[in-house]
Amino acid sequence: RYDPHGDPIPTAEGELPPKIAKPLVDSPPGTRFRLARVTDQSPEFLRYLTQSGLSLGTTAAVVANRVEAGILVLETNGRQITLSRSAAEHLLIAPLEPVPKVPETNPFPPTEPLLSEAAFRDTPRAVR
Repeated sequence: RYDPHGDPIPTAEGELPPKIAKPLVDSPPGTRFRLARVTDQSPEFLRYLTQSGLSLGTTAAVVANRVEAGILVLETNGRQITLSRSAAEHLLIAPLEPVPKVPETNPFPPTEPLLSEAAFRDTPRAVR
């Protein structure tokens, strides 16, 4: 069980669920994830995340992690969101399975034409 910010709630025996969340800031491009926990629980930061389209449980993918520029670019629901690395440091994610890549080669190679151009030209229109 987890509270509304994704923090684990101990059982009656004081045990915590296993940790599955990882820091978003360390995620490479291509990582698909579910937003699992927010460590900065200030109202301003939570409002910023909500307005950006990032609430607990949101699924997204890392498009770019630009350490040199200090930003991460995420994609969720067909739109891109740019976060500073300092904001991303407060987000913990549960990685999801990667989406299978579509093969770059056509699995259905072109076939030979049934009729050559000359044979097509010589075929009566009524048959075509």
